[in-house]
Amino acid sequence: MNLILYGFVFEIIGAVALLMLNALLVTFEFSVIKIRLSHFEDDAHERINQWKGPSRLLENAEKSVRVARLGTLLCTFGYAAAAFLLLEPFFASLNIYGYSISPALSGLISVILAVSLHYIVGDLVPRSLALTFPEHALRSSSWAIRVIGVITRPFFGPLHFLAGIVLKPFGAKPESDLDTLALEGQLRTLEESPEEFPVLPKILKNVIKMKDTKVQDILFPRNQVQFLDVEEDNEANLELMARSGHTRFPLCEGDLDNCIGLVHIKDVFHSTVDVSRIDLRRIKREMTQVDPQDPVEDVLQKLLLSKTHMALVRDDFGGTVGVVTMEQVIEELVGEIQDEFDAEETLIDQISHKEYRVSGLAPLRDVEDTFGVELENKDEVTTFGGLITVELGRIPKTSESLVLNDLEVRITEVDETRVISTTVKNLL
Repeated sequence: MNLILYGFVFEIIGAVALLMLNALLVTFEFSVIKIRLSHFEDDAHERINQWKGPSRLLENAEKSVRVARLGTLLCTFGYAAAAFLLLEPFFASLNIYGYSISPALSGLISVILAVSLHYIVGDLVPRSLALTFPEHALRSSSWAIRVIGVITRPFFGPLHFLAGIVLKPFGAKPESDLDTLALEGQLRTLEESPEEFPVLPKILKNVIKMKDTKVQDILFPRNQVQFLDVEEDNEANLELMARSGHTRFPLCEGDLDNCIGLVHIKDVFHSTVDVSRIDLRRIKREMTQVDPQDPVEDVLQKLLLSKTHMALVRDDFGGTVGVVTMEQVIEELVGEIQDEFDAEETLIDQISHKEYRVSGLAPLRDVEDTFGVELENKDEVTTFGGLITVELGRIPKTSESLVLNDLEVRITEVDETRVISTTVKNLL
């Protein structure tokens, strides 16, 4: 009898201990995530650095969280076994109105009760407390990580090695998701504080999206680029500068395919030579060149290193596709930038429920996002007007219509070289 009682008490103590240890490990994991996503709170990190044990664990956050997750897994299995051995005999021994509970039903009740208790006490409550009081949670749970770390240390190397073997056929490797979780948490935290951070969430999201954005998605197409021509007289070039309102111009010999440099308007008017007699070749700067498939992030680095604000976009055959400017890259981060001289222009304007007015200069990716379609032949061009011209094989006529991927397009304005505006109706 005493042995049965001792066994029963041991099972209770074991189940409760494993449940509490599981709760401590969950507390540690989510306190680390919370503290990492609140990196802008310097006071919190100063306080944590005063605690030697927790601060060392936080410095090796990825390893510490892996220990916590492995420990949580072991605790869950141990708790499940102990709870089942404890609860199943109890429910099986019950006699309700002369009827005993079948082994299958008693096992099911035991599992439901054990899982519910584990979810509430071992996961939901500690997680919520860790996210609400991360500093206190980190300090109170760090000892559990040190203990579990000592116990599981011999297993980490072999487990990591086996995981690498399993993932190798898929071209992947064991990676920590801690930084991803922290970044997602940062974005959520910033979005929940619009008064304190009105712009930052949008910028951070755009930074993440920038790695998937190519130069061809944002460039000024060739037929929209205004350039200075050394084969023209200075009067024509100066008139172009005054009319365009731009400050930087490609300098070319005849056309954009023969670009020889970049001219800044300041260099023209700061020259000691009379502007009507200035030699543009002598004041030109080097023009940075990029590929249409280059990531925008790489182009930003090139522009910063070269200390220029414009790059020429050339294809694999050496032909000029267009230009990309620093302003366009920055707009990918902060949205459209307009100064006092920029005219307000909406590239995509909704007219009715399914009908829009779309400029020929509208980027194809914006058209795809607006209408929820995947356009074809977009590798050849970057603007909606360019796509229409490619589809037809010529410059369309006003009032001409065509269908592109469930979009009914009617041309409303053109000139000799391009589509200026259209109306587009979604047929879906």
